Amino acid sequence: MVERIENNHARFLIVLHLIMISFAAFAQVRYDFNGCSLRDNSGTLPDAVSSFTPECACGILADGLTFNGSDDYLTFPQSMSNLFDTDFTLDFYFRPAPSDREMDILSNKADCISIDSSLTIRYFGNSREVLVEFGSNINNFFSIKAELDPNLCWHRITFIKFNLEYRVLINNKLIRRVISRENIPLRRGAPIAIANNPCINPEAIPFTGSIDEFTIYPRALSDLEVIRSYLFPDKIVTADTTIFKGESIQIRFGNTCAVSAIWSPAAGLNDAFLLSPIASPEESTTFTVQVTSSGCTVTDSVTIYVADRDKLDCNKLLLPKAFTPNNDGLNDVYGISNTFIIESLEFFEIYDRWGARMWSATNKLDAWDGSFNGQAVNPGTYIYKIKYVCGSEDRVSVNSFLLLR
Repeated sequence: MVERIENNHARFLIVLHLIMISFAAFAQVRYDFNGCSLRDNSGTLPDAVSSFTPECACGILADGLTFNGSDDYLTFPQSMSNLFDTDFTLDFYFRPAPSDREMDILSNKADCISIDSSLTIRYFGNSREVLVEFGSNINNFFSIKAELDPNLCWHRITFIKFNLEYRVLINNKLIRRVISRENIPLRRGAPIAIANNPCINPEAIPFTGSIDEFTIYPRALSDLEVIRSYLFPDKIVTADTTIFKGESIQIRFGNTCAVSAIWSPAAGLNDAFLLSPIASPEESTTFTVQVTSSGCTVTDSVTIYVADRDKLDCNKLLLPKAFTPNNDGLNDVYGISNTFIIESLEFFEIYDRWGARMWSATNKLDAWDGSFNGQAVNPGTYIYKIKYVCGSEDRVSVNSFLLLR
């Protein structure tokens, strides 16, 4: 069983690596820690410096760097601070070891006296919360806390600056957006470090666990770009979808360090112990998977809806009456729900009430994020026009909907 899981893991690893390459092309700096290397993949910065002989274990795409929670720490080159003078995105994954202690994850702080131009990220094991604090001075200081998903082993932290707007996303979900009074330059006299905060709480410990895919983009990623660049550690990649009766679909599982996988129900799957089995359900079914790795057990699920081709109503395209692109993970994009009835799509277009085209697509799976030329559009009434083929006939659907913020 383990051999089958590992083979499937290797095949899907290649797919995820290609996804990562497409987004890494925008990266100014990236430390992937593969082979325990402390080298910046882009060649822009010098190597990071560690207090220990680097040790690595299974990570997101290959290896992740491990820390012992005692005297292991990592400092990045001083020149990294230059990257934070303008718009940027700081992005990394971490996997905390089981603990009820407070952990110091990342810091840019010179001393314990001043909070000026500082950034700290901490993890609280007893409550499974992450605390991100940053500011330029005591009158321009922000403290953002979020509880982590208990169904994840790896967690993603994304810290974004766009002009004077700062955003913190945890596992792709926007936790908070703040407007600073002024630019918050990180300290040039203090390194950006992992597990080496000079002002750690006496009851806290340096980070213990793994860090991986530490990336700094030289621009502010949109929340949608953050979602699309997610690497799905220990998560099902396949979204809820619909197939016709008699058809099959492969349920793809992301990268994992697990040595076992159990799917339920087993009926309708070609192998309930594969990470990415083939599903051929006779009726709509929610499949749940459980994986365990190094004492961390997670579950995830996906629903495969089964439709009868002979009972399709080609005139009923399902689109919502309204959507709310506020990055809360609910109704953030506007698209076609029952794409399975579309044999081919000629166009899907969205216009404002004055007739200006806001967005268009020819892929039936595409959805609008409520922006135009990279900027969020105003709330109000919009119109969609869709031309498609269903039942071997050309059809057109036009209607209005609301964008709410």
